[in-house]
Amino acid sequence: MSKVPESVPENERIWFALAAYNMGYAHMLDARALTAKTKGNPDSWADVKQRLPLLSQKPYYSKLTYGYARGHEAYAYVENIRKYQISLVGYLQEKEKQATEAAMQLAQDYPRYRLRSWAKRNFLFSRFFPSRHQTI
Repeated sequence: MSKVPESVPENERIWFALAAYNMGYAHMLDARALTAKTKGNPDSWADVKQRLPLLSQKPYYSKLTYGYARGHEAYAYVENIRKYQISLVGYLQEKEKQATEAAMQLAQDYPRYRLRSWAKRNFLFSRFFPSRHQTI
């Protein structure tokens, strides 16, 4: 991720790094250059991913520095990882929600004393262990 240009927003750097891992860093640079040439934002993953499949079409790759690349594979690779990440986040949020609900249910089910039984026990306890506020 250290090679991804600093102009790319922090939350999108991972997607550029994964695309570079899949198809090669130089081809990722070509995809960014193609995005800029076609009036897109080369720092936006949404714009670059639309141009990735063009890297395998002769009218486009013949004009790029590093040539042909299977950009459609890099696109699918990154999108599959993104979908998996979204599903993991949803799963973890659901587990956290269930744990919170279970804790709330446990707190509601916690045994409670009736006031009379508590007062009776408190009276018996205070006879044997007077507090410092009570005089003997």
